[in-house]
Amino acid sequence: MLGQMKKKGFTLIELIIVIAIIAVIVSVVFVALDPVKRLNASRNTRRRADVTAIVSAISLHLVGAGNIEKIDSDPGTWQMLGSGNECGILNCAAGSDGILSSQAASFNGLGHLRIGTIPFPFQPTSTFTVAAWANVQVGANPLVSLHDDNDDGIDLMLMPNQAVRLVLRTSSAELIAQGDATTSDGTFHHIAATYDGTISDSEDRIKLYVDGQEIATTTTLNGILGTFGTTGAFAFGTGDNPLIYLDGILDDVRLYDNVLSSDSIRGLAIGKDLREGILGYWNFENSGDPWTDSIAGVTLIPSGTVEQIEDTPSVLNGQGTLFILSECIDLEDELVGNGRLGRIPFDPAADVEEMKTYYVVNRNGGTHTARACLAESEGIAGQGTGPLIEASR
Repeated sequence: MLGQMKKKGFTLIELIIVIAIIAVIVSVVFVALDPVKRLNASRNTRRRADVTAIVSAISLHLVGAGNIEKIDSDPGTWQMLGSGNECGILNCAAGSDGILSSQAASFNGLGHLRIGTIPFPFQPTSTFTVAAWANVQVGANPLVSLHDDNDDGIDLMLMPNQAVRLVLRTSSAELIAQGDATTSDGTFHHIAATYDGTISDSEDRIKLYVDGQEIATTTTLNGILGTFGTTGAFAFGTGDNPLIYLDGILDDVRLYDNVLSSDSIRGLAIGKDLREGILGYWNFENSGDPWTDSIAGVTLIPSGTVEQIEDTPSVLNGQGTLFILSECIDLEDELVGNGRLGRIPFDPAADVEEMKTYYVVNRNGGTHTARACLAESEGIAGQGTGPLIEASR
């Protein structure tokens, strides 16, 4: 028809190009104006200033009055600043992989490791600590046992209902401590138990730990405990029931003749190598005989199927954390009272009323380091991990 106008729209390609351009523009604007990223970056800037101020103040004290004795001299130990308040947190981002080995012992539910006849190291009145890394999934799983010739002794095991259990048993009685924790999930967990040598069902006689944290424990004493024999056997992967064997993985098994503190247990759970009072230590790392004790050369004898495998506790527990003492360190008098620091800093993201610091300090010889534990991601929308914010002097 004469005078009729032909209508023309956008082609599909043109629409795609326009949409792509708009998407790029939106992304650029979002990144430029991202409030989460900007807020995190701003708080991290203050954290950097805080850690610098802390080590500068400590350095001034070092020059004027010498070392601050409250700061632990162990280079592997960190302490959280407290100024009389509660500690903020007991873990902190780091790059320490600890001493955990790359090898482990794998049990298939049909075998175990055992030392033959040895002098029995404990009695029901002895103090001890037993610890191990375990990776199991389901069922009852005996981890470590010490039995005399009458099959009385000590057992550390994981129960089918996700409980950790330590048992001291003689022919006349048994002392059982049990605590609930998620341990049978196919990942490594650090399991530890301490006993103070007091035969009682009091809740503080036996302490159980999972991944460095003490768990609520119920203790039961049935009868009157007698004594253990003078000789016996030490075994991994088997316990009081000769028909049940470990189906899982063990690593870094340790036996001590003392009660390790809660700080020391947390240290083991992040790979800290503690040797005081240690009787035996198996990390299954030896290329010639993986079952040899790395301290005294005592060898475990395999029975059934037990293999050395490439595995290590690395996903959940400890790698990337610091060993931080559980009690805060109060440096108010040394740093603030002497005018070297205006105040003990608290983290900008923390509750101001609680004044939790979230800053930790470390001494390695003459060098002091301060680190911010709550460094936040400066990525888009706060995604990713936070930067390492620390200062040393």
